[in-house]
Amino acid sequence: MEAAGLMNHFPCLVIRGICDYSDSHKNKEWQGYAAMVAAAYAKDLLYQIAPNRVEAEKKIGDILSDLHEVAEEHRDVAKEHRDIAKEHLLKSVRLGIFCVF
Repeated sequence: MEAAGLMNHFPCLVIRGICDYSDSHKNKEWQGYAAMVAAAYAKDLLYQIAPNRVEAEKKIGDILSDLHEVAEEHRDVAKEHRDIAKEHLLKSVRLGIFCVF
């Protein structure tokens, strides 16, 4: 469940260490072992990926920079939209179109 939201936004692989049943039987004694096995599996899986495929991917810093620019543009558009709506409301009040009874 921890990665459910993550998987909706971009393709990814989730590796989890599971140490209990899916019912009320919880067992914290195996939690460390499950985490170690999941980490070992993830490490081994990463060794299977060719380094040139990793180098060809876009760097996270570039992605975040692009995201920052999009967020800034979104803020500008939202502010402009609010300003237009406010101006429209003020014009309506000045013309007497907007009346409160």
